[in-house]
Amino acid sequence: TYIRPEQSPYTTREQHAFRTLLTHTYTLAIIDGVTDALTQEGAASKDNDDIARWHRHIPRTIARHTGAAVILIDHVTKNTDTRGRFAIGGQTKMAA
Repeated sequence: TYIRPEQSPYTTREQHAFRTLLTHTYTLAIIDGVTDALTQEGAASKDNDDIARWHRHIPRTIARHTGAAVILIDHVTKNTDTRGRFAIGGQTKMAA
């Protein structure tokens, strides 16, 4: 199943599809593009409270309702000298 929401899954436009997704059983779910997914929720990628809230509302909800292991794909900065192993944004992106 491939889903590419254009808005938060809690908006009127996407809510039905998200609820339907949560009624199925999956082994694996991949969210590709954490920063984009955060912005769909109105969350700031550097705000640790926003990031923690998003983790509860999206990845953990998917895992809890579908049984899927949820993999989050995030991106590091392009500068190889300064990026380290961490993603762009708040520390909670890595910790959560």
